[in-house]
Amino acid sequence: MKNEPIEITIAWYRQFWPWFLIALPTAAVLAGILTLFIAAKNPDLLIQRSEDERIGPVIFEPGNNDRANQIK
Repeated sequence: MKNEPIEITIAWYRQFWPWFLIALPTAAVLAGILTLFIAAKNPDLLIQRSEDERIGPVIFEPGNNDRANQIK
């Protein structure tokens, strides 16, 4: 009994892995909040024929300006 090895334990908050595992979902939540903030500050652009009528979202296609010129 006197020659048993003594096991040294470190408190959980002093180890690396618990903080790493806590940081992963925390980073995902913060990224989601940031994405929501960016989406709220930058709404989609809408084409308007008059002040009250909205056609739909603006779709930019490089090299396809014929339809844009017809709308004018």
